[in-house]
Amino acid sequence: MPKPKKPKTKSRPRQDYEKKPSCKGTKSMRGQPEIYDELKKAVSFAITPAAQLGLTRLSQQLKISRSELIEQIGRGLLTIAELETESDSSFDFLKCRD
Repeated sequence: MPKPKKPKTKSRPRQDYEKKPSCKGTKSMRGQPEIYDELKKAVSFAITPAAQLGLTRLSQQLKISRSELIEQIGRGLLTIAELETESDSSFDFLKCRD
């Protein structure tokens, strides 16, 4: 017996910053890298709602998607101004408490 199909939900239209840049004359092809020299891989991670809102706001300001924002940070193309050194105590909350 076939599985019942899920009802289609109405999706909202993408914002301009969420759309990938159009490259005239180039067609997107599955299995072929588009912007970078390697294929992207699906990864998931959990963040707080406040962090999600912060990523959304940053991506809107930069007019790129949240995924592209994370990609650029990871590749070192976008730097974070307030980096702390290991000797700073601002990350004490990450250490185990006795």
